[in-house]
This record gives sequence, C-alpha cells and structure tokens, in this order.
Amino acid sequence: YIIVESEMVVSDAQAACETAGLTLAKVRSVAENEELKAAINAFLPLESEEEWDNSNWVWIGVNDLASAGNFIHNDGEEIPFDIPWKVGQPDHSQTRFGDIVEHYVAVNRGGLWDDSYGEVHHRPFACMCPDS
Repeated sequence: YIIVESEMVVSDAQAACETAGLTLAKVRSVAENEELKAAINAFLPLESEEEWDNSNWVWIGVNDLASAGNFIHNDGEEIPFDIPWKVGQPDHSQTRFGDIVEHYVAVNRGGLWDDSYGEVHHRPFACMCPDS
C-alpha cells in the first residue's frame, strides 16, 4: 500500500491514484487489513489524538453505491472476509449533511472501518498497484 498524506475527498483521492497508474486500495483479507493498518501507522504522521479527526482515517476503494449496505470494492469485487467495522458502523448516516449519505469507506489507525461522507471529508488515502 502507498499511503498518501494529502487530504482529499474520495473522488479526488481516486483520481490521484489513477493519475499515478494506481488504484484506490483494495482490502481482500484480514492479513491485508493488518498490512494496511501497519502502513497507516508507519507512514502517516500522527496529527491528532482525537479518534474522529480526519487525519486519522484513510480512504480505501470500497463503497455501497450499487446497493445500500452491500459494501464492495470500487471495481465491483466482493469483499471476501468479515469487515472489521468500528463499533456502531456501518450506520449509513444521513443526518449531518442533509441528503448526502455515507457510502464510502475509510480505515482508521486501528484497522477499523467506517462508512463515511466521501465527498465531504478530506482525508489521507491509500493507493495500490492495480494488479496487486
């Protein structure tokens, strides 16, 4: 995984990965989730101790745009392991920003996932080689 410290909304993060010949990160196993967690902690400076601070969450290439609650990789590939959701997630919240719904996934420093507002929050992101 390549962790990019620049904070962007998820569509800009995806475009930045693609411009570099990469893709927004896919996580296909518990081992890969642990590898991503290690990369986040190794390469992303700790800017805040606050759990929900955007700098502590990293965009990955997962969403539920096609079917609410059915999270898949951006390319349509299923997620073949039990997703390590943060307690209370996914909550598919729609309350904070009007009609905007939490469809995109970010991973925190502990390797826990959260469905989030992809076009609202500016966060670091993870890219990977497309054929990895």
